[in-house]
Amino acid sequence: MSTDLLHLGNYRSHPHRADAPPALPAGETPVPVLRLEATSDRAAILALSWDTEGGGRGRTNLLRHPVHLQAVVNGRTVAPADALAGCHRPGPTVLRYTVAVARGVKVIWEIDTTHPVWSMTFSWQGSDCDGLTALRLVFPFDAAATPTTFITEHWRDADRLSLPGMLCAPDLGAYTVKAGAPLEGHLTGRPQDKVVELVLELPVQTAEPACILRFEPVVLPTPTGVSPALWAQTRRGWLSLYNTTANTYAADGRLCAAAGMLGNNVLSTPVSSCLFCHADTALLLPRLTPEIHAGPILRRSLEFWLDCETGPDGFVRYYSLSPLADPMDANAGLLIGIWAYLEITDDVDWLERYFDRIELIARYIAGRDVDGDGLVESRQSGNLGTKDWGDSIYDTISSGHQNAYCNALIYRAWRHLGDLCRRLDRPERQRRYNELAARLRAAYLRSFLNPATGWLGWWRSADGTLHDYAAPIVNAVAVTSGVVWRDVGRDILCRLWDRLQQVGFHRLDTGIPTCLSPVPRDLQPMDFGGQQEDGSDTFRRYCNGGVFVQDASRFITALYLVGEREKAETVLQAMLTRQHQGGHFANGSGFNAGVTNRMGTGPSIMDWDGNPTCYEGFMARDTAFLHGVFTREPAYLDRLCPFGQDEE
Repeated sequence: MSTDLLHLGNYRSHPHRADAPPALPAGETPVPVLRLEATSDRAAILALSWDTEGGGRGRTNLLRHPVHLQAVVNGRTVAPADALAGCHRPGPTVLRYTVAVARGVKVIWEIDTTHPVWSMTFSWQGSDCDGLTALRLVFPFDAAATPTTFITEHWRDADRLSLPGMLCAPDLGAYTVKAGAPLEGHLTGRPQDKVVELVLELPVQTAEPACILRFEPVVLPTPTGVSPALWAQTRRGWLSLYNTTANTYAADGRLCAAAGMLGNNVLSTPVSSCLFCHADTALLLPRLTPEIHAGPILRRSLEFWLDCETGPDGFVRYYSLSPLADPMDANAGLLIGIWAYLEITDDVDWLERYFDRIELIARYIAGRDVDGDGLVESRQSGNLGTKDWGDSIYDTISSGHQNAYCNALIYRAWRHLGDLCRRLDRPERQRRYNELAARLRAAYLRSFLNPATGWLGWWRSADGTLHDYAAPIVNAVAVTSGVVWRDVGRDILCRLWDRLQQVGFHRLDTGIPTCLSPVPRDLQPMDFGGQQEDGSDTFRRYCNGGVFVQDASRFITALYLVGEREKAETVLQAMLTRQHQGGHFANGSGFNAGVTNRMGTGPSIMDWDGNPTCYEGFMARDTAFLHGVFTREPAYLDRLCPFGQDEE
């Protein structure tokens, strides 16, 4: 039998297309590019890729191993790829395998890549299953190329999913997967191998009807009020924000992440401190496809934190199995996420069911106002020389005691809790949380505003020192949360913008640095602080002034909120151009290097020259700067920052 490589799909008709697709007239749908390569001597797909935006990123093979069938016969799992009884090409876009999966049983596996919807059909020959108890279709994806995942609303337990769902390859696009009959499967990950396996359980039957899988390209329609021209550059990156986790385990067998959670990437873990960013994404565009709504996806993650990762005292763990000390942004991030879920679903029954648990989390935060001034204190002191892990997502900075970033998120959480109590008609609890918010706000500027610089310091340590390293993200979150008044926020952001120019930062296409002055060596744990006492030898990398791609979203939104539209557009357009044009990594992306899991290879945090300094590689929140495509419009800005319009 011939061993010819069989090309299906339309990729070969566009071998020289650039990564960035050509501009389309407003409202015109792009022509997706599909690459599918198989062989005539084995029942297997050797290469699979696509670019649903019609660009050239379809050249990247998404597979680590071939797509194949897996059968369970008499209790034994076998892969019958070599048991090929026939291979036929009925047409240029159709391939038909006949596979002997068990004695007396053959499966006809037909692949039809007729454009733009492609399909797989499974039908049967034979009247006796002869010990065949299961038949599976296995997609072994290569997360190092791009972390392909499966997104669905429908989960039975920790890892059992149901169709329909969306097969999403970050920065390459997505296809919805539908079946004519109920179909279940699993999503599992092997981080050590960078492999993600989507396994679909096909029906075991010997007669018609056939099982048909349909793959339909996802092209997100332009949301109401959003610029069609900007949305055309946004679509491929927006779906990357939903890189939900696979079922993964630690080396000792403990569960790291159940499948379907909002996390760093499909092979990583959920992070409580970042949940509010995922929630903001859902808030801006709740409906992804007719079959997939962000609400149930967010709810699954919320229930994971509420049920599995909250201690008896109400402390929320930083991430699953985390050994790190208390992060004070974790509880706030979860509470903000809960409010966002209610905002987009109005699921008051769910809120009522979990409200005692929610109040336990809130009491933990309130109990950390140890001196009764309204501000919440972290367990870490934040003093110079401690070299502790930090009290926030910026964990290699030894922040602590009174943290301006954490308290800004806590202010937002208190305001949202007041609204949740309103929904439940609990006026006394509503007043309680509104009072906590008011007391925090009254103390905030007094503690954190640095009169020497005109912006907020990062934290005030237990010894009374204000640690000010010109941190744009800290100030931006304070503005977007509404804990500082809008006119004060405008002055703060303009001063920081001028500081950006003074220090010579010119890579707005990569985002905004965490801080614009070095953090001293003795305020960084382990060897993150380097050798120089002032921290200058590690400055501009990682948390010590590195450029967090995701943090640009808050800075852009804060600029829009205070009326500095031109500055906001400057940052947004620089990053949007990089995202749209791509070409910075092997898969054609501007920000997605795939899963690398090696320090210094991840572009989620870059240095000031645009070089990667992070370790995971791809992180789902890296394209959160696309929030700015929404928040440049007043209606969406009000939705995301409902307290940011408050005046003194």
